Amino acid sequence: MPAFEKQSDLTTLEVARLGSALSACGFADVHGEGAFVFQRFGVLLTLLSSAERDLVLTLLEDFLNCGLFQVFPLVTQAIEQIPPPVVDAVDNVVFLPLAETKKNGKPKSSSTFLYMLEHHVAPFLELFSGKHIASYERMDSLAAEAPGRGPSLIIMVDDFVGSGESATKTIGRFRAKVAKPTDSVVVVAAVAQQQGINLIRAETVEVYAAVHRVKGISDSAKLADQAHALTIMDSLEERLGIHGDYRRGFRQCESLVKMIRTPNNTFPVFWHPRTSTGEEWPAPFRRH
Repeated sequence: MPAFEKQSDLTTLEVARLGSALSACGFADVHGEGAFVFQRFGVLLTLLSSAERDLVLTLLEDFLNCGLFQVFPLVTQAIEQIPPPVVDAVDNVVFLPLAETKKNGKPKSSSTFLYMLEHHVAPFLELFSGKHIASYERMDSLAAEAPGRGPSLIIMVDDFVGSGESATKTIGRFRAKVAKPTDSVVVVAAVAQQQGINLIRAETVEVYAAVHRVKGISDSAKLADQAHALTIMDSLEERLGIHGDYRRGFRQCESLVKMIRTPNNTFPVFWHPRTSTGEEWPAPFRRH
């Protein structure tokens, strides 16, 4: 028996809410991705109860869509938050990815920033005037190619910080294998969940992000009864077949964010590919 069956067509009000929310997210175009997203949401919502529809539409109204053309300006804004005294105290500025390239050679999202940051952003920032600027795909390369570096600001960069767990692991590896006493480490991101910011700051590393995000249900000002909303979402995710750490988004981040690739910290109803019984789920923000 399918986990989801069509309940009813959308009401006029629901269609209007969907169109308004998607337009605010930047999906107003009637062709290409905008048309695809609208169509997928239209199918998805018909599979839900009225209470589930209302919740998903309410969450969509708080959704952040940060695409390719928004990321670099936001990362630049985050970099410019670094206090000048922090930069004045070093000779070198080094960019490293907060999530390193996978062993299979496929780049992580943060790796794509390095060339642009080193050659097209950092050299034109007054903040870094007179500093030697470099970037490295992996921290091992920094250790091999700059073993005698002087005082350096190590900027670990990513487009998105979710739970902060992978970030703290990267920071731990850096401190154990590569760090010098004259290194200062900060994290820079276009968008960051407050949950991740708090975890990284607990490691005495400052985080600079252009956009701070809170939990989509637990911290929502739009939902009068967050506990009831979580019950609705938990039931929906149970039927969808979400297990373990991905309930309510990875590590329960409750994110409502679509970056160049949708983070798994976002509620799975928006990106999960299949239902618990194996049918394709009409996820509008698929993780390609």
